[in-house]
Amino acid sequence: MALLSRIKNGETIELPDGTVVRPEDAIGPTKRGRRIVVLGDTCDSSAISRFAADCDLLVHEATNAKLSPEDDDKTEEQVEQHTIAHGHSTPRMAGRFARSIGARWLVLTHFSPRYRGDVVENDASKSKMAQIVQQAKEAFGSDQVTDAYDFLTLDVKRRT
Repeated sequence: MALLSRIKNGETIELPDGTVVRPEDAIGPTKRGRRIVVLGDTCDSSAISRFAADCDLLVHEATNAKLSPEDDDKTEEQVEQHTIAHGHSTPRMAGRFARSIGARWLVLTHFSPRYRGDVVENDASKSKMAQIVQQAKEAFGSDQVTDAYDFLTLDVKRRT
């Protein structure tokens, strides 16, 4: 076994020159890493639930949403069923999944071109994205929801 592995496993080792190295001399306290889960197109994220549980950041697609007045002819259930039939999720589905796994932060991505996201900077586009984020917040039960856009940079803080 390599010397570093032995130290990391808590062993005190003696080097060929007689120097004794104890784990506490070479290794600092354990730091919890950041857990980031990135999902692509998905209408059912349940298969990854146990691996994604308690993650710091969940990136989840939210391709379709019921937004008024565009979708007044469809119920929320109809929009969700249509979205599932095409292998995607709604903001509420993403929020429910984030809540179910105990995610700390939800980042929504992969929006339908109907919503335009950050592509068009106007009040209508901003209003649609605000509605999408609000739907996810309600389902997630947290305000820790962000709508992603090209070149977005996030600072995922290390838990203490």
